[in-house]
This record gives sequence, structure tokens and C-alpha cells, in this order.
Amino acid sequence: MSLTKKDIIDYKTTQDASLKHEIEMKVIDDVFERDALEGWSSPEVGVNQLKKLKRQNKWRARNKIILSSATVIIFSVILIFIFFGNRKSIEEKSSVKKNVNKIAQSTFSKDSITSFKELPEKLQIKSSKIISDFEEKKEFIPTKNTEEKEMNFEPIRLPLKEIEKIKNSNLKRENIAKETFLHDLKVIDYRFYRSRPNERVQNELGGTPADKEAIKTEYSQNQTSIEYTYYSYLDKTMNYFKKNKFKEALNRFEVILETYPDDVNALFYSGICLYNLNRFDICEKRLIQLQNSRFTNFDQEQQWYLLLTYKLMGKKTLFDQMKDQIIKENGFYSKSAKGIDF
Repeated sequence: MSLTKKDIIDYKTTQDASLKHEIEMKVIDDVFERDALEGWSSPEVGVNQLKKLKRQNKWRARNKIILSSATVIIFSVILIFIFFGNRKSIEEKSSVKKNVNKIAQSTFSKDSITSFKELPEKLQIKSSKIISDFEEKKEFIPTKNTEEKEMNFEPIRLPLKEIEKIKNSNLKRENIAKETFLHDLKVIDYRFYRSRPNERVQNELGGTPADKEAIKTEYSQNQTSIEYTYYSYLDKTMNYFKKNKFKEALNRFEVILETYPDDVNALFYSGICLYNLNRFDICEKRLIQLQNSRFTNFDQEQQWYLLLTYKLMGKKTLFDQMKDQIIKENGFYSKSAKGIDF
């Protein structure tokens, strides 16, 4: 049994021997309590000191409660900050990811392309500059790690009308895909990597298209499907691009992206078209989308032209980050990046 304040006061003040004995019997089995009672019985220790000690204990207890409460509050605030901070970060990343996945899809109608205003000549990225870079890059970086695959000789059809859309590829990025050149411009040769998409037969369209690229395939007497070969369609599109007819080329790249949203050729060259047509916002998105593409053939060009895009958009932080990245990788455009300022 523990001593109470009353026991201690009574023990120090009473003259009743029986009461003292009764109090001593309470702590007979507790060595610590016996020592404490003996200490309190000392003449040097008065009742006032007991009251003072009680006040100190109350003060300590009160401070302990306050400190504990403050600790709980601070800890709760920290947890809330971390939770909402992480949630915001996750939402932002999720938003960026969603936006990136939508990049390849048209963010404007093809009819609106005619209203786009071209940049002044001195600010445009001409096809001749890109061709020149490709030629110099051949000497700068030797061709290597090219994937060996058997060519698919069956023409890949590019539909004129409805077709099942090819989903974005989630495959691991490969080092370098097979390349070819159309009108001196580098393109990925998708004949090595694509099979013919599933077609849906359309109702009779009526008439024969004037475009010589069109191939008419009869499925029955009353049903036909009009489609284009991807390679021949791309060939003519690249011809427009080489002639710096960016609106015409862009319109055709959009047709490709409607079926192949992750097409590297269309993403890269449509981005350059949009740059020259003063649509930096969409150009930026197209070039960023290349980072999620299956092949890395245009990675250095993507970084360089994205750097130029950030410069004209006035995005200094992103410009500086991209510049540092290009210089650090020490690739073909490293020297050019060192000489460009915001």
C-alpha cells in the first residue's frame, strides 16, 4: 500500500503512537516506501516542503500533458502535409501521364491547319538543316545495335476510312530500329515491325479516288474498302516536308497518327511542322511523346528541337534542364547546346 499525503502529514505531526504504528504497518512490505517514510519523518523536512513538492509535481505533470499534446499536434500537421503533398504530387504525375498519352491524338482539327501562321523564315527549321544534320551525324555516330529482323514484305495499309485503332505500345524501348531514307530524310522502316492491322469492311463509297496511291479492294459486289499503303503514303508526305510545305505535310501526318498514335516518324516530323507553324504548345507535346515511343532513333533530335521549342516558348527552367542534359550526354548536339543561350 502506498503512502498518501495525509499519511505523511499525520506521521510527522501526530503524537499518537498507535496512529504512527498503523501508518508504518502500511509500508512494512515495501522497502522503498519505508525509506521514504523515514525520510519524511526527519526533522529537517517540513510540511511546507511537501506542499512545494506537490506543486512541482503538478507543474511537471501539466507541462508533460502540454508537451505531449503539442507533439501530437505537430506530428499530425506533418502527416497531413506529407499526405496532401504526396497526393498532389501523385495527381500531378497522373495528370502529366494522362496528357502525354493524349499527345499523339489530334489536339486540333485538320481543317484548322490552313489557319496556322508560319514563323518568319529565319526562325524556321528547314528540311535542308535536318538533312544536313543527318549527314553529319552519320560520321559522328557509327551505326550499331541495329535490330536484325526479317522484313515484312506485305504492304502495310494505311486506311482512308474507319479502322481499328492501333494501341500505343507498352514494349520496352529498343536501342535503334531499322532506318531508311525518304527524300534524304531519316525514317524508321516499320515494315520490319508492323503487321497488317485488322480491317473493318465499309459500305460502298462510290467512285474511284483520284489519288493514285489509292488501292481498291473488292470484298463483295456491294462492299469495298479504300486504303493506302503506309510506306507510299509516308513517301509522299516526306516529299511535302522536304519542300517545306509544312501545312500539307502536317495534314498527312495527322492521318497516320489517327491509326498509329505512337508512330515515331509522324510524331517527330509533325512536331517540326507545328514548330514552323508557330504552334509550340502542340509541338512540345509531340516531341515529349517521343520519349515514350518504342524506338530511340530520334532521341538526340528530339532533345535538340525540344530545347529550341523551350527557348521560343520562354520556358527558361526547362530550357536550362534540357541544355544541361544534352551537354552531359555528349552527343551530336552537345556542341550546339553549349553555344546556345536563352
